[in-house]
Amino acid sequence: MDLAPVIDHAEAVLVTTNALNHPIRMHDDRSRSHSYSRNNKSNGREVEQSEIVRIVREVLARANNTVHEAVTPQTPSTRATVTAQVAQSTCLEQATQYVNQLTDSVGASRIQVVGDPTMAPHGVFAWNSIKIRGCVSKSVLAHEVGHYIHALSSGWSWGAMSADSMAFCVGFDSVTGRCEGGWLSDGGKASEARVAPGVEHAAHCIGYVLSGIYGTYTKCPHDHLITEALNRIATA
Repeated sequence: MDLAPVIDHAEAVLVTTNALNHPIRMHDDRSRSHSYSRNNKSNGREVEQSEIVRIVREVLARANNTVHEAVTPQTPSTRATVTAQVAQSTCLEQATQYVNQLTDSVGASRIQVVGDPTMAPHGVFAWNSIKIRGCVSKSVLAHEVGHYIHALSSGWSWGAMSADSMAFCVGFDSVTGRCEGGWLSDGGKASEARVAPGVEHAAHCIGYVLSGIYGTYTKCPHDHLITEALNRIATA
């Protein structure tokens, strides 16, 4: 009897059980001699059918004793999700190490770094944590730590921090409410003015002093502002 390969254990049980419950109908072998009596033909079919049932039962027993390793193939979407999770975990670990390095270097308490896949791909100082999405540059991280150090030096008070930010506001314009002499982009100046004039410039300068990186988010082209940043770090 030619049996198909067993692909799955459950499938094998289904097929063989079905064979036991439904006896196999045998066709007359017209190549045989017609000298056999009807009873002989009937007895022959019963013997052959009994032999088939025996073989099927043996196959079923072997299938029950075989342990098949279940392999669940990953769909492309599953692989993409796993890859994204691994990447986020790696980025978060690296960011945490760098942020700890910056705070430890000035004796400040550490701040938690949290991965947030729902936010835009940058960093945010959220007071109790620094939130990031994916991998961000050291300049971004140093900028957010700059906000954190500024908050510490202001007694963890937003009112005090926003008022102190004016010390970093170059060329304040009372009409526009912006730091017109600063180095932020036009959009950056407008955004800063809606929060607190000088607060982003302060994070730039403090982040620059902490990291030594003159980057996109850590610029401080004025010596007197570098001095201001050093003072905030010393009192954090």
